Amino acid sequence: MASVSFGQERYFDLRRKSDHTEKFRVLLENGSYLLMKGAFQDKWEHRIAKSKVPMSPRINLTFRISNSI
Repeated sequence: MASVSFGQERYFDLRRKSDHTEKFRVLLENGSYLLMKGAFQDKWEHRIAKSKVPMSPRINLTFRISNSI
């Protein structure tokens, strides 16, 4: 899966499914490109958390390859 973010900067949070103490945070700036390869989504949970303060608009374009035909 690949995604491109435009607009408001947001944090992309990651945590390992098997050990929730292992966490990372990546700032997605305007024009950021994010690539999740292989079994990444099988081993990691990810999100962009809700914000309690108003934010500027943000658009994320996500590209996936389907294995089903």
